[in-house]
Amino acid sequence: MKRKILVIENDQEKLDSVSSILSDAGHVVFWARDESDAIEVAERIRPDAIVLFVQSNGLDGFRIFRKLKNRGTTRDFGILLVIEKFAEDFVAKAVKLGAADYVVLPVSDEEFLRRVNVVARTAEEKLKEQRAISRYRQLFDGETHGFFLSTSDGKFLDCNETLVRMLGYDSKEELLQINIEKDLYWDAEDRKRFKEAIENAGRIEGMCVNFKRKDGEKISILITGEVLHDEKGKIIAYQGKNVEVSEGSAVCTKDPRETPKEGYVRNFLKQLIPALPFGGHLMSFMKITELIGERYEKVKRLGIGSFGEVWKVRDMEVADQDFFLVAKIPLEKKLNVQFKREARILEKLLGHPNAVKIEDVVYHRDLFVIIQEYVEGETLERKLVHGLDPREIEPIVRQLIDVVAYAHSFQIAHRDLKPENIVVQERGTIKLLDFGSAKDLSRESFGSTIIGSRPYMAPEQIMGKSGIASDVWAIGVIMYLLYTSYLPFYHEVQEDLVDLILNYEPVAPSEFTPDIDRNIEKIILKCLKKDLEERYKNAIELKEDLLSTIPDYGEHPPRLGAHTTDRNGR
Repeated sequence: MKRKILVIENDQEKLDSVSSILSDAGHVVFWARDESDAIEVAERIRPDAIVLFVQSNGLDGFRIFRKLKNRGTTRDFGILLVIEKFAEDFVAKAVKLGAADYVVLPVSDEEFLRRVNVVARTAEEKLKEQRAISRYRQLFDGETHGFFLSTSDGKFLDCNETLVRMLGYDSKEELLQINIEKDLYWDAEDRKRFKEAIENAGRIEGMCVNFKRKDGEKISILITGEVLHDEKGKIIAYQGKNVEVSEGSAVCTKDPRETPKEGYVRNFLKQLIPALPFGGHLMSFMKITELIGERYEKVKRLGIGSFGEVWKVRDMEVADQDFFLVAKIPLEKKLNVQFKREARILEKLLGHPNAVKIEDVVYHRDLFVIIQEYVEGETLERKLVHGLDPREIEPIVRQLIDVVAYAHSFQIAHRDLKPENIVVQERGTIKLLDFGSAKDLSRESFGSTIIGSRPYMAPEQIMGKSGIASDVWAIGVIMYLLYTSYLPFYHEVQEDLVDLILNYEPVAPSEFTPDIDRNIEKIILKCLKKDLEERYKNAIELKEDLLSTIPDYGEHPPRLGAHTTDRNGR
């Protein structure tokens, strides 16, 4: 096998002799004559093995050896020490510090070459093992679902922090001490049922098992997995069928239902299990999914913010496995009030096709969870980045104004209108998302909280008095952006942006888009009036003015040339 070998020696005759031996064997040889060269070349070429004449005169080889072993970029390279005079304490110290092997001169060419190859092979195996364990740790620690490894006799070997939190334990170390059969399963029969099912059938799909939290509370867990065999057909582990990893190319698989990624996982686990310290005792490598309200399976976390997390979920009571919903889960119990308020608002908007539809509400570990429709499509923000078709502008604006007007008819202010919260579906229908900041103003004129996204916030909103007309301002900003490719007010520095919004008038859209319909420009500028008396009072009034001025708005070809924006609206 052709390998890169770095030889560190300052004697040209020895360099030539060693290089000849290695080159004749098909290896590529690099030289270094001093400490600086040794470090620089090792970091640059990343050799498969290093041959270091550690006792060579004028080289200070042991210092070079320590330097290589102490640097993060070079410490894992296999180093063969060439010793001219054997000393037991010297060799023992070198081995303790990480020398892979040593030879004592004189040595035959064949023996020297064998030692170099063994050092290179050992380093390769060690690197492969380190990469496998690194991928394993990334898989565990970066996963939003629970993961665990266990033995056949019911002992945890490892788990991730997600599982620790899910089961309510104080630390990973505490959870690893429990007995799975006695302390984890709500009913011991569930454990027996799981083992029998997976071993008899070879795989299980969406098996519901009840686990027990540390506080004694029951939680429902969904497990999908299969038996993993070695080359001889012996069961070596259970693996989660829905385990996902971030790398791996397409592989040949026996099961036509198996994706390339799942095939990669199968091979990855076979390589990984022997590499782990407890590999021989491993019997379970499982990804588990807690059911929300004992009904909704967590599929993928879509996001997490200051108030809650959003999950793509599957309704286990629906046969269609491709039917998804969204679960919005508060981060803590005290936020239930806010989530209940959002649910009531969504219920009021159920009759409108452009409002996201609420499907259910459930309590999950004392948290009030909103289940709403899963909207497929592209956010308006992303469409602007990729380039928006001008023919889409008017239909988007008309639908946005219509759904906001519908909300305003109930005195509901969205308070966070922006392209990120507008999804454009495949056939052009939009959905207005994220009513988490919305407020029912039927009993008051203004909300007193500073809330919203700064480039889309009205002057009064910045001052902490958001109202129905604040949504009109945000619609004006979005229309300005769609028609000109610019935001009416923009600055990298937040303080300067606030100053622009509060104290300056926007540049007329026709300055950027000369062919814009002047009626549309007039409507946009009225939306952006700082004086509330001059602005549309609500989206209902805006809609009426727009359709009385341009009755067929959104139903004909665009009224301007093509324009697109970058992510900053410029």
